[in-house]
Amino acid sequence: IPASTIKSVEVITEPGVKYEAEGVGAILNIITEQTSFEGYQAQIGVNGSIIQPGGDGNVFFTSKVGKFGVTANYHGGVYNFSMMPMLNTSVLTYRDTGIRLTSENTVERNKSRYGYHMGGLNLTYDINERNLLSLNVDLSSHNTPGVNITTTRTEDPSGKLLAKYELWDDTKSSSTTLETRLDYEHTTALKGESLTLSYQWVHTPNHSEVLTDQKIFDPKNAESILQTNRQFSQTDAAFNEHTGQIDYVRPFGDKWKVEAGLKSIFRLGATESVFKVLDKISNEWVVGSLFGQHLGISGSPMAYKQNIYGAYGNVTYRKGKVSLVAGARAEYGVQNVEFAKEPKANLHHTFLDVVPQLIATWTLADADQLKLGYNYRIQRPSITQLNPYREQVSPLQVKYGNENLSNERVHALDATYSHYTQKFSLMLSASYQFSNNKVEEYFFSQLDDKGNRILHQTYTDKGKMRSLGFNIFTQYVPASWVRLYLQSNLNFVTLDASGIKINGKDDYGNTVMKGLGGNSFMGATFTLPKNWSLGVNAGIFIQPPTINLKSFWGSWHHLSVSKSFLKQRLSLSGWISNPFSPWYDLRIAMSSPSFKGETHVRNYGLSTGVSISYSFGNLKNSIRKVSRTIENKDLMSSEKKQGVGGAPGGVGGN
Repeated sequence: IPASTIKSVEVITEPGVKYEAEGVGAILNIITEQTSFEGYQAQIGVNGSIIQPGGDGNVFFTSKVGKFGVTANYHGGVYNFSMMPMLNTSVLTYRDTGIRLTSENTVERNKSRYGYHMGGLNLTYDINERNLLSLNVDLSSHNTPGVNITTTRTEDPSGKLLAKYELWDDTKSSSTTLETRLDYEHTTALKGESLTLSYQWVHTPNHSEVLTDQKIFDPKNAESILQTNRQFSQTDAAFNEHTGQIDYVRPFGDKWKVEAGLKSIFRLGATESVFKVLDKISNEWVVGSLFGQHLGISGSPMAYKQNIYGAYGNVTYRKGKVSLVAGARAEYGVQNVEFAKEPKANLHHTFLDVVPQLIATWTLADADQLKLGYNYRIQRPSITQLNPYREQVSPLQVKYGNENLSNERVHALDATYSHYTQKFSLMLSASYQFSNNKVEEYFFSQLDDKGNRILHQTYTDKGKMRSLGFNIFTQYVPASWVRLYLQSNLNFVTLDASGIKINGKDDYGNTVMKGLGGNSFMGATFTLPKNWSLGVNAGIFIQPPTINLKSFWGSWHHLSVSKSFLKQRLSLSGWISNPFSPWYDLRIAMSSPSFKGETHVRNYGLSTGVSISYSFGNLKNSIRKVSRTIENKDLMSSEKKQGVGGAPGGVGGN
């Protein structure tokens, strides 16, 4: 969305029970500008980068003709990843034997080219003053090839080599997401009363192919190859989601407001994997796998079904300087996981969640406000976390999901003080969150039937989480041409994994991780004469601890300069990130009842580029939007650790 069309952006930190059951912590409400022109408004732009060679383009168009409104946008391009490879090195020592496992993972980014297309179309029809119809279609596709090299070796306590392996994974993956949403809104003569009917369909097919070359080295001579093997694997997955929703809002006088709604979600997911190995005698591909992945539920087609039925209601009371909100949401769900070749492993879950919410707000003065709140959030495991497909990271490391995961439930208490004026703004908040079934990624080791110790990476819902957090946002505008700002949050996190049982039998051990998490950044923007502007930003991030990884931190900085021409219709800008510390060097301590160690992540962070954009056309009236629509945010993201994932040697992501 071009900045010229945006009037303001509101951050709604307490969205209410309409959203809270679905795990939404905040909502951005973008309010567009209503101009005094007519016709249409459009913008085109191109971007290019040097160190990460590539470029992309974007187009935005909006117009209103009579009762019809249209908004369209497109953004797409191709990037070659940084010429510098990303290197992860992990060294683990097993506590019982002293055997050391070393894993090195290199992402050959110079052999990777990332391409993407993202576009959206919104059509609105003002039937009359009281009725509005809106159709929204969004389409995105991503194509991500890459080459990963993983070298694994084990040594005894004296340093003698026991085994050495090398895997080359040449990966081609593509994903597409199509989201279609239809909304109808009816308002009445009573100001604030509305009825909204919504339907949404999301279709997400995914395809990946991996060609793996395995080398097995001679323990007596680390440079001598004893055996080479080749495997081809292909995975096709699809996800369909249908959602229907009804929302009703009605005020009663100037003190009371009632909100209520119904919602149903129907999800269908499926994955199927094919494994083949190259027969050395016939030189033909035959069914099989290097590590037995084609056997059992890992090699069986999986179907995932989930139906959710929800209802919510809340009441708002306002009198003078006090506002109270009380509400609840109830959700009932049925979940089935079926394996075509392994019916004994089929799963059936039902759940019922009642989600309360309480918010109290006091206006202390015209610019000061105090808010106290309690809410209860739910997040449901994603299909990636549930899928038992076994990904062999190396011959001694395996990664897979856990089909037995339950919904994560988090209770949250918070207090917020805010002060807003034209020159100075300040928001301070404190929060406490706890969960007794936190879904987390974790590692454990077991001996296989050949006596080899295998490191397993999977998910559990038996973690207990406690988090005390503090947040600050402040902005100071000493003059019309300069703006200074600071935003920071810091969380003290404790994770207790003592309730985990490996394979439902053996105790994981009394593991408790404590550490910090959060991020902080500060910056300044300067509006200079002759339409020049300058931006300076810098920050740090602290990754919170997981069951096996201690917290760690890193820093970044960013500089940008821009100039506009032709009455601010043409804009030219340039930027550079991390020029004074181009490498990220992160050292992450790892620990579990069975091993201890460290992972070293080294990644190139220097990047620079330029962008050009041109705006043209004029728009008379802003396009009316529906006040409510569907937001499905209850499924967890498997990438929620912000790039810190993968088995040792893969920590740091791609």
